[in-house]
Amino acid sequence: MRTSMVLLLIALAITLITLLVVSIVLFVKLVRIGSLIRSDLMPVKGKVAFWTGVIYALSPLDLLPDPIYLDDIGLLVGALVYVRHLANQHGIAGR
Repeated sequence: MRTSMVLLLIALAITLITLLVVSIVLFVKLVRIGSLIRSDLMPVKGKVAFWTGVIYALSPLDLLPDPIYLDDIGLLVGALVYVRHLANQHGIAGR
């Protein structure tokens, strides 16, 4: 029984460390994308996608319970990919 408890704690620690790393990476990407969002060349739909992702991630209402951040991470990654696509499409990726 002790071995299973240790394995459970190790799995939990790995999961928490992974979530922390993903959260830090997403935060850095959000900060970097912020300059693209402030550009006048960014279409409104890109700004809406970005802020919708941020608001959903911070909102207490989730599709999945709060300890499981897969829906938050998925929506943020989708918004970041979409905004990056729009930035490339409108020629503001290098700014």
